[in-house]
Amino acid sequence: MAFDFDHDVARISQTAAINDADATFLTTYAQLGGKLLIVQGVSDPVFSANDIRDWYRRLQRDMGAQTSNFARLFMVPGMTHCGGGSALEDIDPLSALEEWTDRGVAPAQMIGKGVLLGDTRQRSQPICAYPQTAIYKGGDERSAASFICH
Repeated sequence: MAFDFDHDVARISQTAAINDADATFLTTYAQLGGKLLIVQGVSDPVFSANDIRDWYRRLQRDMGAQTSNFARLFMVPGMTHCGGGSALEDIDPLSALEEWTDRGVAPAQMIGKGVLLGDTRQRSQPICAYPQTAIYKGGDERSAASFICH
């Protein structure tokens, strides 16, 4: 109850390097073969999708061309915090991560499935690795085959 925002913030900011997961120099992680798959709901009411996008852009800036060798960002339209919302939020990032780590196949997209609000029919659509987005190319608008990542 005695915390003083005018003075105490500076005192505890030294722990940020330990507690905050916002570093963008992940050279050791990348060199040791680490893989990072980030899935963010664009309609998340808790965390801004813009914040994770901006962090990923800083990662790309700091790590350069090698970023896509170990890190991918997937922005899920309509998904709220960790799922739900008016989204195709039935996705399988664990299988994508296993495919990447076990077989060396980096995910360019994951297929999202679900029923959008106000509809009762199942849909599927690719969730593309950032900065690409799913573009409708024609055909059944409820089928992932009708979209391409661009």
